[in-house]
Parts: sequence; C-alpha cells; structure tokens
Amino acid sequence: MSAYLEQNGIRCFIAYRDIAKGIDWAEAITVAIERCRLMVIVFSDHFNRSKQVDREISLAIEEQKPILTFKIQNAAFTGTKKYYLQNLNWIDAFPNTEKYFGNLCENALAFMPDLRLKKKNQNKSDKEQPMQETVEQITDRMQEKEQTNKYPAKILYSVLGGIIAIALISWLIVQNNKTGNEPNITPSQTTNTEIIEQPQPLPDNSAATIVPKDTIIPQVPTETKPPTETNKATSPIPTTITVTLQFDHEDVLISESGERFSVKTGDTFTGEMKGNKAVYGKIRDKEGNVQHLIYNKKNQ
Repeated sequence: MSAYLEQNGIRCFIAYRDIAKGIDWAEAITVAIERCRLMVIVFSDHFNRSKQVDREISLAIEEQKPILTFKIQNAAFTGTKKYYLQNLNWIDAFPNTEKYFGNLCENALAFMPDLRLKKKNQNKSDKEQPMQETVEQITDRMQEKEQTNKYPAKILYSVLGGIIAIALISWLIVQNNKTGNEPNITPSQTTNTEIIEQPQPLPDNSAATIVPKDTIIPQVPTETKPPTETNKATSPIPTTITVTLQFDHEDVLISESGERFSVKTGDTFTGEMKGNKAVYGKIRDKEGNVQHLIYNKKNQ
C-alpha cells in the first residue's frame, strides 16, 4: 500500500523502515505525527488489540491531523478505537484489499490539494523529496547552528569591549588635560575621595557574590565647573558585565530571554549578565560539569 501511494506522489512514514538504528522509536514517531499531513490507519483485528496505536491516534487527534481509516478486515471498532474512529468515514477494503488502493489514494489526495495538482503536472518519473529529517538529524542540525552562532557573538563582545576601552582612555586623557589647565587649588580646597566601582545588581534572592576590580580616582576637586558643550565628557557604561556567581543554596537564575534555570548549592555561573539577568554563559555543578548553556535566543 505504501509503495502504491509513493508511486502516486504521497510520501509515507513507516516506523520499521524510516527510523534509523539507535534512534528512540517513541520520539521519532511523535515527530513524524507532528509533521505529517494525514494519518492512514490500516484497521484489522491486530490493530484493534494493540494498545500502542491508541497513543498514536490520541496524539494525531491532539495535533488536529486528519485520519483516514482503511479497513482490511470486517472487524468492529472496540475500546479507544471506537471512541476516536467510530464517527469518521472509512474505506471498507475487504476481501480484495489491493483493489481499493486507488480509492485510498484519491481520498488521501483530497486532503492535500497541492499534491493533487502536482501529480497532474509532473512526470511520473520525477522523484519525491526525501522524508523529513529524523530526530537525530534535527538534533545535529540544531547543535551545529548553536555552535555557529557562538562565534559571531564572541566577536561582537570583543569589538564592544575594544570600543569601551578606547572611549575610557579618551575620557581620561581629556580629564588630565583639563586638570593641567585649571588654576592651582590650595590643600584646604581639596579632598581625597576614593571611588569604588559598584557591581551590577545580582539576580533576585541570589546568594551569589561578584568581586569587581576597584578603580580609584584621587584628588577630585570639591569645586566643579558646570559642563559646557566644549568640556562635557561622558563615560560610556557597558550594558553587560562578565561575572562568576557561586550559589550557596538552591535558587533560580533567569536569562534575558525569560528562561528560568534551577541551580543547586555549590553550582557556579560563569558568563555575562545585563542587570540581574544572564545573557550568555554556562552553569556548572560543584564538580565542574556543565549543567546548562545560556545564550541569547534573539541571535538564533
């Protein structure tokens, strides 16, 4: 039956034929049902007694896939099959089943008008495109895409870091030039001020700590001049910071894309954060094994 349908342009998925060795059958069948356009049930006494097919029918109903029943035996629906299939039109294909393959093909094409038109316009020798990817191929393709997207992100972070460093150096040069041109100030008019860069806020209820590098700017005059268009200088504030967080109790780390990652005592997050949300990085357990990979899904 599948050979007849495929000769007429309808590609079929058959578990024992299309699932590669080593692939989880349940997952592969689930993917096939989710991506199919029509489910054909070959109904018989054996099918009526099977419990596994109940799950497949239920999943097809949940995914709103049309179901076409092809009865090869004069058997009544029972149990779950009766609940799902009793009120659906079916094809009685007994006792000579092969005579009804054409009827099945026409009814299947009725659910797929684009294939019906394609069947009329194309030569019978044309081959249909291969079946949809297996679960293993889908996983490999997603992993390759994830690895590919990491490198542009690293390059972007490096470029942004260089721009910020150049801007900071330029600002320090301007400040030094301004200090050299100002009149001398007596010691009584100055004060020594120690300014320590404050870390970005931590995730809510987190016990993790951030240890930033201290920056000290000595001899800041108490008497300052209002900024003008010519002497105004600003220091760009980075939107993200690189941190290492270590958790001393169970908590939840939230990513910029809204995902929530559970962490345990002793877990460590290394990466970049914006505000109190993780942008990119890895969560490792206390043995150093990577538990989660966080990345910006907007870049995918």
